Parts: sequence; structure tokens; C-alpha cells
Amino acid sequence: MLDTINKNNFWVITDFDRTVTTWESMTAFWAIETAASIPQILKDIQITNLHKYRPIEVNLEMNRDERDQHMRDWHDASMEAFYTHLTQERFEDVLEHAVKGIELRQWMLEFAQKAHESWIPLIVNSAGISSVIERVLDHHDFPRLWVHGNSLKFDSHGRFAWLSNTEAVHIDWKVWWALPQEFVDYFSNKTHILVMWDAVWDVKMWPTDRLVHNVWFLLKSQKAHEARFREIFHHIIESDVCDLWFLQELSKKL
Repeated sequence: MLDTINKNNFWVITDFDRTVTTWESMTAFWAIETAASIPQILKDIQITNLHKYRPIEVNLEMNRDERDQHMRDWHDASMEAFYTHLTQERFEDVLEHAVKGIELRQWMLEFAQKAHESWIPLIVNSAGISSVIERVLDHHDFPRLWVHGNSLKFDSHGRFAWLSNTEAVHIDWKVWWALPQEFVDYFSNKTHILVMWDAVWDVKMWPTDRLVHNVWFLLKSQKAHEARFREIFHHIIESDVCDLWFLQELSKKL
């Protein structure tokens, strides 16, 4: 498929945490859990929820509908804590903290720049906080057409008020049909897609009627499931050396 790349029929959709960023990097939500301005009570709530729901998130044996409900519960618990403890002033510190603590994967920026120069659109589709992602990408001059994620909004008093997206984006809701219609329309004539991700649940990130080349940045925690999902992926990246080589070779084709 990569031999058929050209600017008229090709586009890129990628996850953010541990895909655009390194395996060891701070995540978009982790920025809230570690920023100095965030009160300890909010950090404690976030960490407690992480310990409760993360094992469910990575449980491949659980019924998807059941896991989806748990992910919604996790999201609702986080939003409730934000309503009580998160302000726009504190969130601005989170954004600056994220810029310093989130590390892009080597050669990912060069790949995005090469795609931009070749008129190949790139979208970041993440269950993270889109404002954090956008601030980090802007800091690095990382070109992209769209960031789709959870967008936090604040009222005129600087208090957290709502999500601008109508449906919370979580690990079971990073789906093609949940993207804004104007984006879907924009790509209606693009037949080839490169999808980059770090979780086996992201198989719903693309439409089924396109030619897809999917790349899995394999987390150490998912190593045990590698054989089960190897048939899904065209390319599996397991090390920094491997991802550097892949991105360099891919960039040469753009």
C-alpha cells in the first residue's frame, strides 16, 4: 500500500499519547495529575480513578459494552472532579507543564512536516485532552489538519463548565463515525489511510471502505497480546530504533 502514496488519495490518522509521543512520555491527562497548580485533592481523585479503571481499560476479555460503560463512568468521575477543582488559571499552568513534560517520538515531527509539504492531511484522534495536545503540538510547530479529543471549556468566571464535544472521547469511542461531519466530508475522496496507534481497541478509527495500512506502537504492557493481534496490523513497532527507521523510510515516500 505504501507504494501507492500520493497527495491526491492519501491521508494520516494517528493517536497522540505513546504514538506521536514516546512510550515513556507524560500523557495528556497525566499533565493534570502532576501540574503544580492542581490541588492535591484533584490529583488524588484522578490517581484513584486511574488505579480503578485502567485495569478495566486494558482487559481484552471484558465485553465491549460493559467496558464502554466503565469508561464512561471513569470519564464522568473525572469531569465531576474538574467541575469542583479545575479553573482556567490552573489549567493554563497544566498546559505549560505539558509543554515541558510531553516528549514527541523521534522523527515524528519530521514525518508530519514532510506530510504537510506533500499536501497529505494529518488528524490526531485521541481520548486525551485536546487543549493539552494542541498546546504541545503548537510548541513544536507540528503541522496537522485537526485534533479530535476532549475539549475543556471554561465559563466567564474561569471555572470549568463543559466539554465542547457532544460525546466524550474514550478508548472505546475513538471511532470514525464519531468524528465531526465536516471532517468526514473533507476526506470523502481519500481512498488510502495510514493509521498509527498504540492500542488494539483503535481498530474503529478508520472507515471500512478504505485501503488501510495500520501501524501499532506496541506497549510493553500489551506484549502478551502481540500474537493475538499481529494479524490485524501491517507493521508493529517495538523499539525506538524500529520506529525511527520506519518514520524515516515512510517520509522518503511522501
